[in-house]
Amino acid sequence: MMERGFLVGCARSGTTLFQAMLATHSHITSFPETHFFDRLYWGRKANTLRSLRALWVMFEVGRWVGQPAPFLVRPHLRRRDYGKDYIRLLDDAARRRGARAWIEKTTSHALFIDKILTVAPNAKFIHIIRDGRAVVASLYALSKSNPQYWGWARSLDVCCDRWNRSVRASLKWKDHPNHRLYTYEALVSNTERILADACALFGLEFETAMLQFQATAGEVIATHEDWKSNATAALKSNGLERYNTIFSDAQRQRIERLLDPSPAL
Repeated sequence: MMERGFLVGCARSGTTLFQAMLATHSHITSFPETHFFDRLYWGRKANTLRSLRALWVMFEVGRWVGQPAPFLVRPHLRRRDYGKDYIRLLDDAARRRGARAWIEKTTSHALFIDKILTVAPNAKFIHIIRDGRAVVASLYALSKSNPQYWGWARSLDVCCDRWNRSVRASLKWKDHPNHRLYTYEALVSNTERILADACALFGLEFETAMLQFQATAGEVIATHEDWKSNATAALKSNGLERYNTIFSDAQRQRIERLLDPSPAL
């Protein structure tokens, strides 16, 4: 039976780094970020338009994994049926690669776990939570360097709200047996233990090759995602240095007032 996994958390929390580590395992495969359930359910656009967006995502994923297009073009009346096709597409892609498990990483899918479970009831979820101050600093810096993709992060209020919503969504599943919640800081300080625990969630043994993840990172990053290039770098618990550098005292006070307390995991 194929093991299905979703890696979620607020953007800039180390999810791409963790994804690259997991994808290095000999029995796990992964893909660039798809945003499938975002496209299918997020926003107020008409259902027909959302369905077309979902079909476009499946076409893109099919192109990445060499899946023939006829499989993808299946109009449905219910959005859930598009979700079922998407899960079958990833299952088939993993089998083609000889994998026993696949990991789908889209950070905002944390907000759609209930929807995902209607089409993949036995799916496993890994949640990454990083210090909110470091996340806000990284998001805000990206709004300057990549405004075409991250322009929304110019607002500190929006950045804080994005982190709060993501963490709240993850904490709802803290005690569920099919979910693992890890902090980025724990991943950095105790990498092997965290990876071994994550592998066990999928019924797999830890492999030491997972610590040499840099070569795999390019396989899970889309060509336009140049801001993820640091996923190939050595592990380091940075972020607060940037936070203390780019923000004024008044900005830091506002951020710390807006952010929820960091959870103890």
